Amino acid sequence: MQGIAAIVETWRTQRRSGALARVIGADGLGPRPGGELLLVDANGRTGGTLLAGAVQPEVIAAARRLLERSEPHVVLDLDVDAVDATAAGLTCGGAVQVLVQRLDVIPTELWDTLAAGRPAALVTALGGGVAPVVVRPGGAMIGTLGQSGLDTMAQAEAEPLLTHPGPSLSRIAVGPLQLIIEAWNPVPRLLVVGASELSIALSRQVELLGWTATTTVTAEAARTAISELSLADVVIVIDHDPFVATPVLAAALERGIGFVGALGSRRTQQRRREHLADVGVTALAVDRLHGPVGLDIGPRTPAETAVSIVAEIIAVRSSRSGAPLTRTTGRISG
Repeated sequence: MQGIAAIVETWRTQRRSGALARVIGADGLGPRPGGELLLVDANGRTGGTLLAGAVQPEVIAAARRLLERSEPHVVLDLDVDAVDATAAGLTCGGAVQVLVQRLDVIPTELWDTLAAGRPAALVTALGGGVAPVVVRPGGAMIGTLGQSGLDTMAQAEAEPLLTHPGPSLSRIAVGPLQLIIEAWNPVPRLLVVGASELSIALSRQVELLGWTATTTVTAEAARTAISELSLADVVIVIDHDPFVATPVLAAALERGIGFVGALGSRRTQQRRREHLADVGVTALAVDRLHGPVGLDIGPRTPAETAVSIVAEIIAVRSSRSGAPLTRTTGRISG
């Protein structure tokens, strides 16, 4: 998102009109990158990408038409056949819904916030004829949807999404309107406290996801690192020393870090919770601790344990159970 925000700032400086396109619904296609954005200017020049180009010509054409008119946005329903899907690296064909929106109706604060590496959400009312609004954690909403009830609903729906690392999307029907809530967080940063083969495996595992990882071994260094993290980030404590684990976990939980996990047996976890209570961490905050951390997949090696831990982080981020897909219903992709 910081790259897209930088392009938008350049276009603003150059006084170039443009539109922002993104997928707001999909059926089929299989796993695909989340949070993809495509910028299109009046001449058809682009920044970013969308579905590896599978629907790019149609989206570019629609964006250029939109920029010739006064409407704030247009929604495209597009089919992607199996040939185009395969050429774009998608698993299978399907259908997508793409929202194309004029840049000049989007509050500039969205781009300023994302460029600074801070989380923000954009709420668009389809069918409302009003400009979208921006929601930031703990801050006042920027803009209005024209009704105080809608504004309250938009903020209430957007703020929980801002607790999940990465991009998130939600749609809510409100009478004749459809609220599209899009939230973006910085690329998650993982802080591992304690050096071992597992810390190395964790770093390698999250780097495969495009996240960043840092390992530290002292409580002081960990607390300093935590002070620079956000609610989009992750802290995993693998050090069993209570003189390290307790102050680090307390700092992470009190700061509201998005995912806080700790390695160790169930007995160790109970002692940790008692120590956290002793140093004044509230019961509500302690309940946010994922410990023992990881999904129950029977890991035996540091690499397998790292997979287990990262799998739980992804499941929590997506508000999923982590159960086998054969035992669940509904959408497969997050």
